[in-house]
Amino acid sequence: MRILAVRFKNLNSLAGEWEVDFSDPAYTSDGIFAITGPTGAGKTTLLDALCLALYRQTPRLGDITVTSNEIMTRQTGECFAEVKFCTQNGTYLAHWSQRRARKQPDGKLQPAKHEISDAESGKIIDSKFSTVDKRIEEITGMDFGRFTQSMLLAQGGFAAFLRANADARAPILEKITGTAIYSAISISVHERRQQEEQTLKLLTAEQDGMRLLSPETEAELSTEAARLTDQLNAEAATADALREQLQWQKRCLQLEQQRARLEQDLLSWQQQDTAFSVERDQLADAMRALELAAPHATLLTMRKDQQQEQQTLTQDQATLPTLTEKRNAQQAQVEQLNKIRAETESELERARPTLKKVHVLDSRLHEARQSLQTQQRLLDDRVSTLHQHKPRLDLSIYNNHQQAQDDYQRAVDATTQAQLQLDNIAQGSKAAQWRDQRDALGEQISSTEKLQQRMTEHAQQTQQLQQLSADLENANTELEHRNADLKHAEELLLAHRSTLNALQNQRALQQRIVNLETMRSELEAGSPCPLCGASDHPFADHAPDTDINSLTQNIRTQEQQTNTSEQHRNAAQVAQAQCTTTIDNLNRQYKKLEQTLQALMQEITDTCRQLTLNNSVDAVAERQHVLQQRKQEITRTLQEIDDLEAALKRTQQHQHLAKLIAEAVILRDECQNLQQKLDALHNERHELLQDKDPDQEETRMQAQINTAQATLTSAQQQWQQHQNQLEQLQHQIRTQESSLESRAQKLKQAEQTFISSLQQHAFANEDVFVAAQLTEPERRALTRKADALQQKGIELRAALAQSRQELEQEQLRALTDQSMDEIQQSWQAQETTVSTLRETLGALRQRLQDNAEARKQQQTLAGDIDRQKSEVERWRRLHALIGSNDGKKFRNFAQGLTFELMIQHANLQLQKMTDRYLLQRDQDQPLDLNVIDNYQAGEVRSTKNLSGGESFIVSLALALGLSRMASHNVRVDSLFLDEGFGTLDEEALDTALETLGSLQQEGKLIGVISHVAALKERIATQINVSPLAGGRSTISGPGCRNIQ
Repeated sequence: MRILAVRFKNLNSLAGEWEVDFSDPAYTSDGIFAITGPTGAGKTTLLDALCLALYRQTPRLGDITVTSNEIMTRQTGECFAEVKFCTQNGTYLAHWSQRRARKQPDGKLQPAKHEISDAESGKIIDSKFSTVDKRIEEITGMDFGRFTQSMLLAQGGFAAFLRANADARAPILEKITGTAIYSAISISVHERRQQEEQTLKLLTAEQDGMRLLSPETEAELSTEAARLTDQLNAEAATADALREQLQWQKRCLQLEQQRARLEQDLLSWQQQDTAFSVERDQLADAMRALELAAPHATLLTMRKDQQQEQQTLTQDQATLPTLTEKRNAQQAQVEQLNKIRAETESELERARPTLKKVHVLDSRLHEARQSLQTQQRLLDDRVSTLHQHKPRLDLSIYNNHQQAQDDYQRAVDATTQAQLQLDNIAQGSKAAQWRDQRDALGEQISSTEKLQQRMTEHAQQTQQLQQLSADLENANTELEHRNADLKHAEELLLAHRSTLNALQNQRALQQRIVNLETMRSELEAGSPCPLCGASDHPFADHAPDTDINSLTQNIRTQEQQTNTSEQHRNAAQVAQAQCTTTIDNLNRQYKKLEQTLQALMQEITDTCRQLTLNNSVDAVAERQHVLQQRKQEITRTLQEIDDLEAALKRTQQHQHLAKLIAEAVILRDECQNLQQKLDALHNERHELLQDKDPDQEETRMQAQINTAQATLTSAQQQWQQHQNQLEQLQHQIRTQESSLESRAQKLKQAEQTFISSLQQHAFANEDVFVAAQLTEPERRALTRKADALQQKGIELRAALAQSRQELEQEQLRALTDQSMDEIQQSWQAQETTVSTLRETLGALRQRLQDNAEARKQQQTLAGDIDRQKSEVERWRRLHALIGSNDGKKFRNFAQGLTFELMIQHANLQLQKMTDRYLLQRDQDQPLDLNVIDNYQAGEVRSTKNLSGGESFIVSLALALGLSRMASHNVRVDSLFLDEGFGTLDEEALDTALETLGSLQQEGKLIGVISHVAALKERIATQINVSPLAGGRSTISGPGCRNIQ
């Protein structure tokens, strides 16, 4: 993972929007840069911006939430952080932002936003606040803890680790290495074991609390339940018989009541039927009148039509004289308008020849004006161009165009003469071709000079390669000596350890003999030994000779010798490692220099081949001298060509000016002629029509004709309308008179026919017939009432017959002769007996069922207890290995492994900075750290005895080692170190910076945060954080800019 750029706004003292581009060449070329500035200026804010954009938290403040944002600059309403980074899978952009309400400084904090996107395409990968940090962890391969351990290295944590005692070192190591998870696991195992044991106790207590029936009690309860079941069946049958007798008596009583009610309903119906007789007669009259309703309606319609048509005829006869008068007046108006239209058309025909001639003159005037304007524009352009070359030029000095043409011809002759002189000097080539020759010679001279430099470099590097070869031979000889020393030390250590193990085994055997003294006194002759089974006991009376004290003294002596041998072995290993490192470095330098020489020789050979030169210094020097002489000659020729080209350009400009003057004079004369022609055409046109537009005049006359024609047409349409109305009215009067006469005869015949029909239907006259008529709703209402009354009588007679029949059938059953009250009391008493038996039987059955379920549950619980015992045993075994109530057991084990791995990585970095020290864990105290001082014969020293500068070197090695260890399989190409350089002297500071600079070979970019002034002299690339008034700061340096 590599940080490419960071952009942020309003974070701590850095108000406004800032951007730092780490892809700037200044960072990529040096590989190391410093972030400098006074204490409190805001140097660490750059690292806070990185953490905010990626993980929305900082090492100093933790999570930034909607309730707490201490990183936003005071008196601002919004802030954000954005980081652009790349991994092996692509380039990404992480963005975090938060604002206050309305972006006001006193507004309420709003929820933060967090997103990750593809930097190349701009596509949003994830913008859900709760999942973005997990997505970033997937992309980078690091969570916040691993990021701060592998990329943001704080020396203060390791300095505190070195100074702390063993008890205080464990929590510091846990914080640095991130092993807190192991404490949590250990505590979780302890708590889980307690939970499982508690669960087992609860299951056992539940099993102990269960009580089952004895087999005898269960058998007695089953027998009693069977007896009660038989008794219940018999009593229930008796109760059912009593219930049936009671229901029979209730049914007979209901049928008797129903018969009496139906007889009363039938009597009431007979009374209603008698009362309806008057309405029934009215309905009969209405039905007879209904048969004559259609003829009567036809008669009324004919009477009404006859009356309405007589009224219409009277009105039409009154309208006829008025309409005739209007038609005659409209006829006179049509004749007058026809006369006016004819006079207007005659006037237009007389004016057409004049209008046509004016049209022709207007066309010629338009063409003349356009020609004059075109020539005038050309003249103005020529004059403007002339004034640009010669501001005070006056064309009035040229009386005619011939004078200007003569000046132009003289300028052409001068230009031709200058061109001839230039061609003689250029020898048929253009100036650009001469310049190309000069540039080609310059490139050849540059290539030759570069070739000379490469030959010099080749000679120097050849000498360096010879020196490296000699150094490498000496180093290999030294390595052979170191290998022999190490082999001897390891053989000696192996021998001492073998002797020590033999002495320890011998002491253990003698100690066991002493411990068997009591058992030896119990041995009997001929009886087998309880330990070895032998019947012969040679040491039954006395113990073998032992000397444990002497063996113990020999073991102590041998342990000292073993420790001394181990120290010698360690020293030999360190010397061998140092020698091997030196040889590896020399081999890398030799191979690199050898490759450089091969590439340099290939470049020299290729360049000589391109320049067609022999691979010798003298040939190259001679070629360089020839090329420089030829270049000087071409330069002089180019100078002469430039002078002649300048003179030719001046004559060409004079020729161009003379040509423009001649063209302007010709255009001036043409404009004057066109103006005279235009004036003559205008005078002729004015005499014919003055300034009037012929089209408008013709349009005006045509409009008058159109108006007259429209008025005439309208008048004719009105006359025709009056004529049509008059004819239509006359026809309508004739039709109405004929219709009235015909309808009068039909009406008389229809009245006679209707009177005859009234007599046939027993109506005295038309008035009686009208009185007998009823409306359709009234007629339907009486019909429905008569039908309903008739239907009700039929239903009542049928229901009464059915009720009498059912009563007779029920009485024939004769189920009992007791009264209803006696049967009711007997049935209730029997039901009480049955209910009591059911409750008793239900209780017995429930008790037996509960006992069966309890037995089944007890069997299931026994299986659960067996499984829980296995689970408890499993967690007890795991607890014995790693569990503890304070998490110390597993944490200490994991910290020991992690601490050992961190020391191995740190030693690799420490060897690059100094050959004096190596880190080593204390054998007695696993969390204590010692150093092997190779300058003092491999003496083991405590880190507490290190000076300030030495402590920083060791702390830096630990920080770099942790970075390599924490990154795992993630490639980390950006490192930021915060503080710690103030304790170093000049030499130690140079060593530390050289070590950090060497990481550039691995493709890493190192950022050092410090306020130490000496860093400014040793690190060229710097980001300077400068404080301003009011607690604000500003940033300056490569790739840094303030975005307004």
